[in-house]
Amino acid sequence: MKKLKSSVKRAVPFGKTLLRAFVSDRSGNFAIMAAFMSLVLFGAAGMAIDYSRAAQQRTKMQIVTDMAALAIAKDIEAGMTSDEIEAHKDALVALNMNSTALENFSLTYTQNATTGTVTATASASMPTTFMGLLNISDMDLGISSTVQNGVDYAEIGLVLDTTGSMGNPGSSWGKTKLDDLKDAAKSLLTTIQNSEAGKKGRTSVAVIPYAVTVNVGTSYSGANWLGPKDAAYCTTWYFDYSTWTYKCSKTSTSWLGCVGDRSGTYLNNISISSPPTTAEKYPRASSYCYDQGTPTALKPLTTDYSGLATMVGNLKAGGNTNIPIGLLWGWNSLSPGKPTSNAATETSTRKISRYLVLLTDGENTQSTLTSNVSTIDSSTTATCTNIKNSDITIFTIRVIDGDEALLKSCATAESYYYNVTNPGALTSVFQEILSVISRLRVSA
Repeated sequence: MKKLKSSVKRAVPFGKTLLRAFVSDRSGNFAIMAAFMSLVLFGAAGMAIDYSRAAQQRTKMQIVTDMAALAIAKDIEAGMTSDEIEAHKDALVALNMNSTALENFSLTYTQNATTGTVTATASASMPTTFMGLLNISDMDLGISSTVQNGVDYAEIGLVLDTTGSMGNPGSSWGKTKLDDLKDAAKSLLTTIQNSEAGKKGRTSVAVIPYAVTVNVGTSYSGANWLGPKDAAYCTTWYFDYSTWTYKCSKTSTSWLGCVGDRSGTYLNNISISSPPTTAEKYPRASSYCYDQGTPTALKPLTTDYSGLATMVGNLKAGGNTNIPIGLLWGWNSLSPGKPTSNAATETSTRKISRYLVLLTDGENTQSTLTSNVSTIDSSTTATCTNIKNSDITIFTIRVIDGDEALLKSCATAESYYYNVTNPGALTSVFQEILSVISRLRVSA
């Protein structure tokens, strides 16, 4: 009995020690808490991924819904039957809303005859990837877009830098920056063509390549807004060993289609009388074209998207950078009654929104008047201001190099400035600009 009591006495302190050790041991608790927190963090990360996917799909739905609203408004204005409108709407959705991430996509519309508005409403469900762990198998998405009949004509001028540096390496082996630009511009034209099918030319596009000069095309050789014939420029050089210098053996006065900068009060605007005064005429500038490579001739506003794509495919790189000359001829192209312009005149039933997209991969280096960069930059700023005051929305794109502050200030809004560090991203940037234009037209 004494032995038992003695054993119990010894066991009690030992048991207390074990109990205290068990209670104070946090290793198991930590493992449980860590496992629990891992599940929480994993769930939160999964929800973030699903919400990000949903945001991307909503953006795509918004673009298609905007396009559909515009198309339906045009079809109603054109007097199409409800069956024809439905067929056109379904074809547009089938062509542009091909997302495999959505289920049960539906797009309907209503018309308010009193206000003259059309509202398109889209809905869909998106199966979730991670939120299913929380018993949320899908997310419902809804979008609407309202447009006003007869307000959605658009004219877009693409003012594209085709200087020598655009021939530098682009996004991948064997491609130049100009190749990436061509791909982006062609993709934009294809998107417009698909959205404009059967809509009788609601969106017109002009392409204005520029370097030191702009080539307006030799078909304008007799235009009264052109200055006198070119001074003779050298076409053949030889090296004179007796004087150890290059000399000219053949000259030409043939106009190659290029024009340079006007001067004085006409430097930063497109004002011109009918008939033009001598000071208002655009100087011919074939010597710059011949020495630096003749830019591809501009293409005035047109709905011939295939022809524009062919023209873009023929762009070539050469010459120095003169942003103001590109801006001025982009402005001319978007202004009714100006040289080379096919711009339409706005009426009470035909509202026209105008957009200029300026792309460059470098700073100003030379105009036909000066090589002073500060002077050309000042001209750029003044021209941008004048264009914006003419109710034209400006988007600017900087490809790797260029004066960021200058291009930001030129854009109508800072969000309309795009800094592209990889030329391969130009396609997505052009599509984003087209999406912004679509939203601006919807809200007009």
